[in-house]
Amino acid sequence: MNDKNILLCFSVQDELERIHQLLKNQYSLIVISSPDELLRSPMADALVLLDWEFVEQHSISLSKALKGTQSQAILYVDSPSSHDDTKILQELDISYVLTKHENDTPFILYTIQKAFDVFSYHKKMVQSLLQYKNQVDKTRQELESARDKLAQASTATQKTDILEEIIYVFKRGEIELPSHPKLSIKFKNLIDRGAGLNQIAELLRQDPAVTTKLISISNSPFYRGMSNNKTLEQAIGRLGLNTAKQYVDVILNRSLYLAKHRDFLEIIERLWEHSLSCAYASQIVARRIKGDFSEDMFTLGLLHDIGKLILIRTIGELRRTNKLGENFEQSEFLTTLKNYHCQFGAALLKRWKFSQIFIDIAAFHNNLSEATTISKSLLVVHFSNLLVHSMGYGLSDESDTDIKNAQSTNLLELQEEDITAIAEEVSRLMNELGDFLK
Repeated sequence: MNDKNILLCFSVQDELERIHQLLKNQYSLIVISSPDELLRSPMADALVLLDWEFVEQHSISLSKALKGTQSQAILYVDSPSSHDDTKILQELDISYVLTKHENDTPFILYTIQKAFDVFSYHKKMVQSLLQYKNQVDKTRQELESARDKLAQASTATQKTDILEEIIYVFKRGEIELPSHPKLSIKFKNLIDRGAGLNQIAELLRQDPAVTTKLISISNSPFYRGMSNNKTLEQAIGRLGLNTAKQYVDVILNRSLYLAKHRDFLEIIERLWEHSLSCAYASQIVARRIKGDFSEDMFTLGLLHDIGKLILIRTIGELRRTNKLGENFEQSEFLTTLKNYHCQFGAALLKRWKFSQIFIDIAAFHNNLSEATTISKSLLVVHFSNLLVHSMGYGLSDESDTDIKNAQSTNLLELQEEDITAIAEEVSRLMNELGDFLK
């Protein structure tokens, strides 16, 4: 509602002149002489201010006219000769009733402002609810679109029974996607606001596993100082806020990799090692090429293969409920992970409301040619993913990967000595810190 627009509907001329004089310096006023004129008003969402004589004179057509204006508030001014007719007030949806009396100017001004405040608030609430509904609808459409694309790809190239069953249970809502850890989001918000060490430590203490792990990592051979840390504040102080944030993300995401099915224990552990090693590699490469990155490359590397995790969890649940039959083949399972984890990972990160760069990397880290725009961040994760695969950190043996001639290697202008140095540092970090993050 425009908080400066008022339509004056008065039959008593003296009252009209008095109210007009009272309000003209604060509001935009239009004098209305009939319901038809009310409908034609250019300020259809303005506050409508009426006197009782106007209501009595036009009672039959006034109700329809007011509804046609889509007015947000109606203010009724009662003169001494008014009648108490609640039926008329209800039909017209009168929101406020002002009774004329001596020295009533402050009360009139206050009530008008109050009406604007109340209905302006209501309008904002309605807009917020509509925006929320639109966002929910948009997220649902994106997920459905990802599932439909997966279904179309399945039909077009004669996909496996595993994929068909995954599509089926997702469409039926039988598999719930996990929620992103809220503690990670709160930690990032505190860092962005410039919170102090004590405030951050107080937040992290809400999760005993995070507290214990951070202290343990700070006392590892890689970070250990002259003495062992015993408190969370000491651990964060030694690691630094950014490094502490990275390890909080690692610890919280690690909980998603807990295998619920024995058959997938080894493959999930190997996927975790691959994700962690890719995170280290991405951070090392970014530091080595001295690029200007808008997002934390460590976290981008950590989450690039999240789609594989979702597929593994889904397939595990399907096996538990005997929906894959007896002819479950490991090779078919690995092919499904390789071919479709990008679509599932991008859909999940959209649901978690990550920025577009995270979504793009989940979608295109395996195939740069599918990306509309190839960012430097995407090149770094693409290279890091290939590198750690060649080092044996992956679900299958890909030690023969031609990392030297990869497109991302060439575009990042990495030389053979760079590749060797990056691989050595990744190995050192995985050896020295890997056990602390299991």
